Amino acid sequence: MASRYELGSTSQAAVISFSYQATNKVPLGSQNTSLSFASAVDNIPYDKSVTRIDLALRRAYDEYFSSEDWNETQKLVILLTDGIQSQWLNMTPPYIKIEDTVQLLRSKAARIYAVTIGSNINMSAMRTVTEEDDDIFQATEFDDLVAKADPISKTSCVDARELLPLYISCK
Repeated sequence: MASRYELGSTSQAAVISFSYQATNKVPLGSQNTSLSFASAVDNIPYDKSVTRIDLALRRAYDEYFSSEDWNETQKLVILLTDGIQSQWLNMTPPYIKIEDTVQLLRSKAARIYAVTIGSNINMSAMRTVTEEDDDIFQATEFDDLVAKADPISKTSCVDARELLPLYISCK
């Protein structure tokens, strides 16, 4: 899926991996081509433990959206998840209300898409993250992502181009 977006002088991408913590695995602008970005994504290990969507969205906001600087580029957040926010008593770090972070991201003109993998998805939570039901893409397993990659990239790129046609480059 990562190779479907054209990177260069007007488009950048980053990856935040999340489980017990959210970690910036591929910093924004660190990869200048689709191929190098896809390769960097392929090298991120998969952690099968918990799902801290709250931490991932908050890390994205804190690192890439919290600045007072605002520019004309469309900002896309693509959340790749099993679709179930992990929650338990006395979580460390404490749970952050997803709705609050989503509002912060939207205040910075971010459009959020959810790509869910698996069959046990909390669709209510995914609807909280996205603006529309059409912003949620479902795959039954990782291998199914290949078939879904084109529709996901085309939808996100079309939406971005409609808002700011000069700044978005997609394949």
